[in-house]
Amino acid sequence: MTTFSKKLVATVAASTIALSTAALGAPSALAQDPSATTPSGAPAAPTASQTANLIDANAKVKLDIQKYEGEPGEGSGAPQDTSKLKPVPGVQFKIERIEGVDLTTAQGWGELAGMTPADLKGKTAKVVDTIETGADGKATIDTGSNAEFKVGVYRVTELQKGGYTVAPPFLITLPYSGTDGKWVYERTVYPKNQNVQPNKQVDASKTSLGSNMTYTINAPVPAGNLTQFEIKDPLVSNLELQTGSVKVTADGVQLAAGTDYNLTTDSNTVNVVFTDDGRAKLQQARKANAGMQVHVAFDAKVVSLPENGQINNTATITLPNGGTITTDVDNNGVKQPTSTTFGNLEITKTAEAESDPKLNGANFELYRCEDPEKDGKWNVLGDALNVATAQDGKTLNTTLTTGDTANKVSKANAYGIPISTTAGGATGTQTFDYCVIETKAPEGFVRDPEPRHVTVDAENRAMTVKVDNKKDSILGQLPATGAWGIVLIFLLGLALLARGLYTSYRDNKEQATA
Repeated sequence: MTTFSKKLVATVAASTIALSTAALGAPSALAQDPSATTPSGAPAAPTASQTANLIDANAKVKLDIQKYEGEPGEGSGAPQDTSKLKPVPGVQFKIERIEGVDLTTAQGWGELAGMTPADLKGKTAKVVDTIETGADGKATIDTGSNAEFKVGVYRVTELQKGGYTVAPPFLITLPYSGTDGKWVYERTVYPKNQNVQPNKQVDASKTSLGSNMTYTINAPVPAGNLTQFEIKDPLVSNLELQTGSVKVTADGVQLAAGTDYNLTTDSNTVNVVFTDDGRAKLQQARKANAGMQVHVAFDAKVVSLPENGQINNTATITLPNGGTITTDVDNNGVKQPTSTTFGNLEITKTAEAESDPKLNGANFELYRCEDPEKDGKWNVLGDALNVATAQDGKTLNTTLTTGDTANKVSKANAYGIPISTTAGGATGTQTFDYCVIETKAPEGFVRDPEPRHVTVDAENRAMTVKVDNKKDSILGQLPATGAWGIVLIFLLGLALLARGLYTSYRDNKEQATA
């Protein structure tokens, strides 16, 4: 090679190195080691690539979870129109990192093959944080707020929120490969929740201590794969389940005991467990009826009352993914079960205008009643109620009789009368109005002609009504025609008849001899 040729090659090589260094980018001042030295005239060492599409193990990552109310399975991508969607606040998610998976290597990604939230393929999960959705339905975790949340694989588990289904746990990698083939370090997911708040109604309209109340559990059927569905209601000791009264029905579907569901009533508990066939039937019917519900109705006898007079009861529904939800309603942060409050009735019989009344033996009947016009004119409803006339609830009667008179007052009592009911899973409390009707007045008094409204002191559970009687002054002026009076009239009639026959016989005889 000539001297000119050697100079030409050296010039080209120097130019190529210079261009390569410029293309990669010169190292920044912060990235350089100030103690390093470079031989005078030698090219600088190349830095790490800033353009190669590789995972940066030290990059910051971020996960947003956006919760809207809706049908599960409606799509996991971002909704096109969120203006009509209802955010779900207060939903918590447990964030766990799967340990020992290196996403910067092909081996790490290979270890994810076949991994599921339930089967981590021998890997362990470390809890990083628990996050909660705000008023906008959004929960966020990122490296800036939690240094433990970094590049890796995570299992996200939704925790049960009352009234809603639980999204299945899912695995997520950060970063993930985007549509443009680049690694993306931030992600938003949209797991949906279906509102499946059950409720438990109670019918105590004809109940008292010693008789039955009717409960009805209404449980919405969740959408999607119905892997589990169970309704369980353990009754409190104040109630006695009437085992033969349990009925299980569903909207638009015929259900058969032993085929579609198994029913047990052990230990004063109603337990309905749907079989594979029953769940498949419900799941198929649910596709055409988003509001479909299962109903479990039964009677329970009130055998005793707690000290506060309130009988509470709660049913539990087991949903797919093992989540449970109760029929209790959230009332300003306080769980409100299905409840019935009972009081005791006292009828006070008086005759204030009399000096020494005898008021025992008056009979009364108790009725539900209403005042539709709110004008004090009460209308009785239905038949007379069969109520407990003893505190043990073992004696029931429709007739309440006043006892001995003391201080110009005589009383009749009934025990364990429902004052109000509150349905679990629903808002509002139903109160009952009662009236008494006198069916027999004490001797010498006029029977009260009006229904008398019962006053209720809810705080003390006292039900009272006062009925004042008036003396029978008009009827008392009429001639008494008791049993002897009837006999005298009968004898007088016979005497007059005999005289008439004798007179007729005598007249006929005189005419015959003339």
